Amino acid sequence: MTVTETDELVIADSGIEGEASTGATAFNIVAKARFAPEEVKDRLYRTTFALRLTGRAFSWWAGPQSADLPFDSVDLAAGERKAAMWAHSAEVPSGGPHPDLEVRRVRTREELADYARILAADRDSPSAVEFFDRAAPSALAEDCQAHYLLGYHHGEPVCSGETFWHAGVAGIYDISTLSASRRREFGGVMMLAAVDSARAAGYDTVVLQATAEDEPVYRELGFRTDGWFTEYPVPIVPVENRGYTTREQLLSIGFEHVHVENDRYDGPQTGVADIDGVPHYFVRLNRFFDDGDEFSVWPIDDESLALEQEAWRLYVAAWDAGDHQPARLTELNALLEARTSTPPATARTMFAQWRHDERDVRHDENGPSYLMRWR
Repeated sequence: MTVTETDELVIADSGIEGEASTGATAFNIVAKARFAPEEVKDRLYRTTFALRLTGRAFSWWAGPQSADLPFDSVDLAAGERKAAMWAHSAEVPSGGPHPDLEVRRVRTREELADYARILAADRDSPSAVEFFDRAAPSALAEDCQAHYLLGYHHGEPVCSGETFWHAGVAGIYDISTLSASRRREFGGVMMLAAVDSARAAGYDTVVLQATAEDEPVYRELGFRTDGWFTEYPVPIVPVENRGYTTREQLLSIGFEHVHVENDRYDGPQTGVADIDGVPHYFVRLNRFFDDGDEFSVWPIDDESLALEQEAWRLYVAAWDAGDHQPARLTELNALLEARTSTPPATARTMFAQWRHDERDVRHDENGPSYLMRWR
């Protein structure tokens, strides 16, 4: 679990993948974006690129100061929208005791597990159980800024809530009730109990986020709206569909190394790549299919592979330096042309997909910055 905070962005990464059903998570958060105007699109691109490389889902929350960011430029669509609300704790009525609900602060691992179970059920978020199991040592520490509350009905935990104390403000979050215990005012009792705990600790200001449906309810309790937050989910993208991902991830799902790219147009045309771990020449046949492109492939001998790799290194060095093609590269290209352009009678026809890895360059001396998967 990490929290990365700079002057322009906060990223909280729990290390948890997220929900397969919703493609979102409550525990990987991006917020407080303050990008310079001339860098907005570049920073959005680089940030979402990095988030997608993790293979985990994130929720990017845009508040009043970042509401105008062009999220559509990085294919992020607006999701949930919530009112940013606040109140003076003294102006919010006290909850007081309730005959059917006892509210207590979570103190043990067992109680924290109950808290996580209620939250997971209410939010359809199974990852809550994993998160609080991992976070238990910090969550249960006496000096933890988050205070987790449980509501008990006849000795059974049925609702939960959180207060978070920071920067002189008490935040109220995740008021949740099990479905079988709803319509008994338990959620309202829990919310007022959270305000009571903040007031008792000396906090004058309490804040929360409310859906459009719940906003009028909180207004009646003394809360004011001061802008809106919009969630932009960054969902889990399957490795094979990411376009860009890490080399290790691509190798884990069957993609293989590409040694040399001799020609490229709308993707690789000719070159040398591993197929089942064995280097092969490949020549694209320029017939397109939904699940990959069609290639003629045949094994390359050791001598030709060594010459191809030498030519590739010379090409990369000249390209990176902005120099003209060296004489040795011209010599090698002439020597290898017949070997690369004419498939032998024993050549096979195979289909391939290609995906870029995480390298922020077009190529290096070991090959182009993509891998190929064959079938």
